[in-house]
Amino acid sequence: MALDNIKSFFKKNVVQDLDPGKKEPHALHLAYAILMFEISYADFDVQEEEIKSIGNILENKFQLEKEDRDWLLDIAKMRHDDTLSLYPFIKEINENFKHEEKFQILVAAWEVAYADGRLDKHEEHRIRKISDLLRMSHKDFIKSKIQVIEA
Repeated sequence: MALDNIKSFFKKNVVQDLDPGKKEPHALHLAYAILMFEISYADFDVQEEEIKSIGNILENKFQLEKEDRDWLLDIAKMRHDDTLSLYPFIKEINENFKHEEKFQILVAAWEVAYADGRLDKHEEHRIRKISDLLRMSHKDFIKSKIQVIEA
């Protein structure tokens, strides 16, 4: 029953197709969260530390209360599991985020990848692909990785 309530709320309150003409405050949050889930799933072994890392990133980035953060995590996981393409989410971010904000997505992606204490080659590859899709330079890709390693 709780899952039905979440789905119903999601259908009423979050843009499902992320139509740029219908801006909702949650659309960018959802796109951001889905990209973080994409990193955690890249190595086919989602660790609890990665999910906690995503939650912390979302909470800090969007100043979310715990309940809102948990709701966003649930919805993003559900949408990620059902999505066939990251294109609508990448498009939403490219249309609404400036370069520095997209750089911070790369930093967050590295944080998720390293959350379990190791970097898998599939995670690194996925971050590279997302970096390219966000139209970020190779320099930004490397710089964001170094920033996380040094932190």
